[in-house]
Amino acid sequence: MTARRALLLAVVAVLLAACGNSAPPASAPAEVSVVDVRGQRVEFAAPPQRVVLTTYRQVLDGYDFESIAALRPDAIVTVPDDDAANNRLAEIAPLVVVDGQLDFVGTRLQMLGPMLGRTDRATELSATMTDGLDQVSRGDRTSR
Repeated sequence: MTARRALLLAVVAVLLAACGNSAPPASAPAEVSVVDVRGQRVEFAAPPQRVVLTTYRQVLDGYDFESIAALRPDAIVTVPDDDAANNRLAEIAPLVVVDGQLDFVGTRLQMLGPMLGRTDRATELSATMTDGLDQVSRGDRTSR
């Protein structure tokens, strides 16, 4: 696992937590869907409340499917893995596969925000992440 990918997963986990809350906003759509990086449309009757985000360490070491199932997730967000692992995860909860590259964090937030019923917050976080990544790529060490 590269340090860059580990950082990405940490950032996405924090940002997903910032997008989520204990109850969907009153304006959240009743049904939501997302098209993941496999091109598969994943549909939800309502924005998922319990989302499991897998890590690259789990991909490398193998999943503890029983522990994931015990969490009773409404959705599982993961990075591309072999079909057998993805199929087992999909048996537990709807599976959304996201690109694991740091360059696409903003795009992934834009994809996951509506799924979680938090489009506005995802847009805000996406802009912040994109700006921060641009500053890092320019070597800008100043803080805002």
